[in-house]
Order: sequence, then structure tokens, then C-alpha cells
Amino acid sequence: MGLMQGLLVARLWLLVVAGLAFLGSLLCVNQARPPVPPELWTDQPVCDRGELSQGEKVHATFDLVNHFPQPLEITKVVTGCTCSKAELSTKHVEPDDHLLLTVSWKTGTARGRSGTDLQVVFQLADGTRGSKILGIQGDVVPDVVYDPTEVVFINGKVASATVHFYPGRQKEFKIRKAFCNHAAFVAHLHGDESVRVTFQPDKWLAEDRSKPNLIVETDSLNEPQMILPLRVR
Repeated sequence: MGLMQGLLVARLWLLVVAGLAFLGSLLCVNQARPPVPPELWTDQPVCDRGELSQGEKVHATFDLVNHFPQPLEITKVVTGCTCSKAELSTKHVEPDDHLLLTVSWKTGTARGRSGTDLQVVFQLADGTRGSKILGIQGDVVPDVVYDPTEVVFINGKVASATVHFYPGRQKEFKIRKAFCNHAAFVAHLHGDESVRVTFQPDKWLAEDRSKPNLIVETDSLNEPQMILPLRVR
């Protein structure tokens, strides 16, 4: 009987020691964990929406947390362009409370990697001001793709270059018209899906400060007029 009691006491001591060791490890972990920095925090400041279309309306919601030790007030939300709008669930946020910022962005005629930024401006109870930058991004696939995206000519040399157009989101398209906004360049339709541009150096002045472009009109639903820069070097 004495042996059994001794074994039970030994087991109880082992359990007590194990429990103390576990509590000690938790205390060490908590002490080692860095303190939360004071900020208007969100786990995803940039929302990547992947592949998008021209003319698409994209929505995103940011969950913002007040990690300051005092209340804050949202004074304004500055959007990067008129193509985006923002709505707040509240303007006053107590410490450790949340607010939701809902953003809508219209891709319009954007092409390729595009996005919009927002600046959330706030003021703390003690008068300190601050801001948080957020953004929405995506890869916009245009209705009609063209290559190259700009045409470069050598000054003093007569030359021609062809721009090819391909279906993007819009599987069928038609080029209606092509022209240049500078007398030194002439555009001609070259087949159903190409435009040929000819550079006439005798009509180009080195000191010319204008920005020549090739303008191509198609039946694209979202970008009926496409503007390609023309360069002279």
C-alpha cells in the first residue's frame, strides 16, 4: 500500500511539473511576441482581382482595425481617379474596433496591369493626423489587342511600320478608320487587321514639341478609339 501511494504521489508531482512547464512556455511565447504597432491596420492593403475585362466594375471591401490606444476619426478618403468610389461603414472608430471600407473601380479603357489607389486620412483623439494607403489591382484584358504598343522611327529616314490587331475579349472586331494627328505620318489600312504607318522626315522638325499619335477606330465595345504613340529618335 505504501508503494502504491508513493507511485501516485510521484505521478501527481510529474503532472504538476509538466503543467508548470507548459504555463512557463506560454508565458515565454507571449513575452516573445512583438507588440502590435499602433496603426490603422488591415491584413490585405492591396486587393488583386486577377484577370479583368475593359469596362468591368470591380468591388473590394477592406476590413480596417484601429490599433491605436485612442479613438480615431476618418476625415476623408481620397480616390486615385474618378473611376473609383469609396463608402465607409463608420467614421468614428474606438481602439480595437473595426470599420469596413467598400470600394468600386471601373476599369474603363485600361490595358494590362492596372489599378487604383486610395488614401484613408484620419485624425486621432489627441489631434495627431495619419493616413493609410490601399489599392485594387488586376490584369485587364482589352477588347482588342495590338502589337507593337508604340511605333519608333529614325529621324531623317523614310520608313514604314505595321501595327497588327488581334482579338482580345472581343472575339470578332473590325477596324473602321486609321489616321495620324501629325503631317509627318500617314496611316493606311493594311488588310482587315493591320495598319501601316509611313514616316515622312521632310515634314518633321527636330524642335517639334507635339506628341504624334496613331488613332485607330474599331467597333470595340469599350475602347472604340485606340491611341498609339509615334516616336522619332
